[in-house]
Amino acid sequence: MDFNESAKFFSDNYKSILKENKLGTGSKVLIGKKGDDCRFCGKNKPETDFRTIAHAVPEFLGNKRFILLTECDQCNEYFSNNLEVHLDKYTRPFRLLAKIKGKRKTPSYKSKDKKTRHNSNIKGPDHVISPSDSGFLKFDEENKIVTQTFEIESYIPSAVYKCLVKIALSVIPDSEVENFKDTIEWINTKDHSISYINPLKVYKAFIPGFKPINESFIDVLKKHDLVSTFPAYWLIIGFGNIVYQIVLPSSLNFSIKYRELFFPLPFDFGWPFGSVIRSTEDLTSHELVEGRKIPIESSFDKLEVKEEFIGKSFNELGIKYP
Repeated sequence: MDFNESAKFFSDNYKSILKENKLGTGSKVLIGKKGDDCRFCGKNKPETDFRTIAHAVPEFLGNKRFILLTECDQCNEYFSNNLEVHLDKYTRPFRLLAKIKGKRKTPSYKSKDKKTRHNSNIKGPDHVISPSDSGFLKFDEENKIVTQTFEIESYIPSAVYKCLVKIALSVIPDSEVENFKDTIEWINTKDHSISYINPLKVYKAFIPGFKPINESFIDVLKKHDLVSTFPAYWLIIGFGNIVYQIVLPSSLNFSIKYRELFFPLPFDFGWPFGSVIRSTEDLTSHELVEGRKIPIESSFDKLEVKEEFIGKSFNELGIKYP
């Protein structure tokens, strides 16, 4: 399906159910009604508390606005420890390079042997230190491209998918929650081997250039025609160079017809830094993924050797590392 077909398909069949979609700037978007039962467990005071500010989208994805008033402290802690930790690891290299600020700072990277480090600096240039034989940095001087190969910390793919689903269920209006009772039960299940839909496929778009998506965004689409077997709901979330798109399982879909349905983006035409790179990834596995390496290319204008920097640590160079 090319851009025009994709644009027509989504335009004809879906509409957004969110009133706001920018995550970074603007007034707070308060979801749910204070005093109502928890959206995820159905409990209320005195069984549980609502003292913690529940960010509907994790802060590490650049969310400063969306707050869910109906997520209790127990559910907030559960999702943080069992789902968000996996999405955090899965997305960290991309957030680092795009300088996506979380709760307090931008992410950083440190290799297992602690010899390679990448310090992301939101107010200035990044600093990278790595042994020449580590394989972390590769320079293509002819094409002016540097490749950094990040090793992702251990994560569970199905937990990544469940976290994206949880994010969607945190931002939708109260009127839509009724269609996700079984979905909520699924994301609340600690056993990540229990499936709800199969496969758990994420559609990914990588946009070249430095932080083309200047402000993180989110959208949830719902189809007009609830009879067809196309997915009833889609989540689309983007930050930095990345856009993720997933099917949201709901009671409105007894069977789902899967196709390569990539959501059209404004970068698909005339983007000066290159074509959008699209791919799909199966996140169905509940097995721990260890040692996965992701190469990410960046361009540079000039490569200059500074002899006085060679062999020195960040501390010796006067560079603070978090």
